[in-house]
Order: sequence, then C-alpha cells, then structure tokens
Amino acid sequence: MTVLARVYLVRHGETDENRNGIIQGQLDTSLNSVGMEQARLVGEALKSIPFEIALSSDLNRAAKTTEAILAHHPHLELQKQTELRERHMGEMQGRTWTVQARPQAGPSDRTIESGAFFAARAESWWIKLHWDIGEKLDPPEKGQLRAGGGRAEMPEYIGDYY
Repeated sequence: MTVLARVYLVRHGETDENRNGIIQGQLDTSLNSVGMEQARLVGEALKSIPFEIALSSDLNRAAKTTEAILAHHPHLELQKQTELRERHMGEMQGRTWTVQARPQAGPSDRTIESGAFFAARAESWWIKLHWDIGEKLDPPEKGQLRAGGGRAEMPEYIGDYY
C-alpha cells in the first residue's frame, strides 16, 4: 500500500486561559511562556520532518505554535485558515469551566457550534484543500495521522489510513 498523504496534527501550546480553566473556543488568545517553550520543543522534535505544506488556524495560539515549528523549515510559508479554528463554544467562550457551568454547555445550548457542523466544516476544508493543491480528491480518512498535545511532546502515532 502507498501512503497518499502524511498529515501531522499538533495542538497549540499552553495559554493563560488553558492554565486558568477558561473556555477559549474561537477566542484569539496568545501562548504564555510555557506555551512558547512547548512550541519551541515541538519544533525541535519535528525539525527533520520533510514538510511540503504548513497550515494552521488563524488564531494566534495555533499560528505561533506553527511558526515555532517552521523556524526549522524556512522554505515553507504558513497558510493561516479560518476553517481550522477550534469549535466555537458560543456563550461559554471566555467563561471559566466549572461543574456549575457544565450543564449550560449541553446539547440544548444553541450558541455552541454543533458537532455535526464542526465535522462538516472540517470535511469541507479537507476537500477544498485537495482541489487547491491539485491532487486527486480522496476522502479525509486517507493518509497517516499523527497527533501531539500542547505539552511539547513528540507526536503520538495514531495509524495509517488508506
């Protein structure tokens, strides 16, 4: 079998909002000093990967994390894309996550982007990406996925999808 695409997913580094339990959703927050160091370390861990394209959410915390990775890949230009933003958390954004706040974030909260809409946004972005880069249109399951947390660790292997 041939790997058609190798995709690396990296979570942004820590923000003060993460540290303080504030629901960010699509709020545009910045990395704190720990998050900047996490981004630097994940950049070091990924410096030997031969990336061909670099995409990120346009939110500061994601873009700055990606820029730290691209410090080792000066031939690439970061492409910021709003479709890669995190799920919109509606009226919960900016609020501290507490047990009391949790019931308000249930399925009845229509201000939160639904899981179905979030998935459709991601799939639509994936299909558009294929058209934009001129590749054969393949389902989103194609490729090898890797994911890493915002804790500056080497991405964890998830599996090959064909």
